[in-house]
Amino acid sequence: MDVRRTSADERDALLALYAQASALQRAKGQVVWPAIDPALVEREIEEGRQWQLRIDEALACVWVVAYEDPQIWKDMEADPSVFLHRIATTPEFRGRRLVGEVVAWAIEHARELGRTHVRLDTVGHNEALIRLYTSHGFTFLGATQLDDVRGLPGHYADGPCLRFELRLDSPNA
Repeated sequence: MDVRRTSADERDALLALYAQASALQRAKGQVVWPAIDPALVEREIEEGRQWQLRIDEALACVWVVAYEDPQIWKDMEADPSVFLHRIATTPEFRGRRLVGEVVAWAIEHARELGRTHVRLDTVGHNEALIRLYTSHGFTFLGATQLDDVRGLPGHYADGPCLRFELRLDSPNA
């Protein structure tokens, strides 16, 4: 397994993977990610915030890192955190517990940066994701309705925002 930043020439592969993830969400009756704007992905790549995991050179999983997230985390955003967004796994690699690899990477990344938390969120009450994230050490903080979703991807208006955190001083980290 190899974790690395995504390069500009890999943009189309990421967009295709996000489209596959949206199709899976739709098929499962979950809140669906809207089409991801290519300009957003390009900006995230330029900023060094788009990451990927490769297995035997094949793209297996992607995610985005943020270091600020005030609209979603409000007053809790003041805690120095690494925020994970848009974790998506290539269909042929689903079921291999790659979220655990992403979480392990995020913990190490947060520690390297002197951050105290790894946080993530999802939209819509999804019991499977609650079990998945809590099985990787995250504490489920509950659902909240976001006051202002302007500038956030469209699906944030489609349901409650479920927030999860992993404190790096906890026994699970």
